[in-house]
Amino acid sequence: MYDGPHPELVDRLEKEILDTNSGVKWDDIARLSEAKRILQEATVLPLLMPEYFQGIRRPSRGFLLLGPPETGKTLLPKVIATECGTTFLNISCSSLCGECYGESE
Repeated sequence: MYDGPHPELVDRLEKEILDTNSGVKWDDIARLSEAKRILQEATVLPLLMPEYFQGIRRPSRGFLLLGPPETGKTLLPKVIATECGTTFLNISCSSLCGECYGESE
């Protein structure tokens, strides 16, 4: 029987995953000019000019950022979420597969 979402999991998700209105702007990111340009074209422009991005110019459905720690992989999507007025979901395996996830009683 489903009793609704597990309160501990909901609390963990709200603390670790959801980042609403981080306030980070493109100018807050030093360097990474090529990555910023590509991400702006792929995410922000389709929202600002939806009539242009139709048919074969349809925007990409996602992107993958990879690299060593502390290189902007999390900061860049935070800027995109701020620019688009959306919520940033920073999901990691450890936040989903913790001690309370998947336990049975």
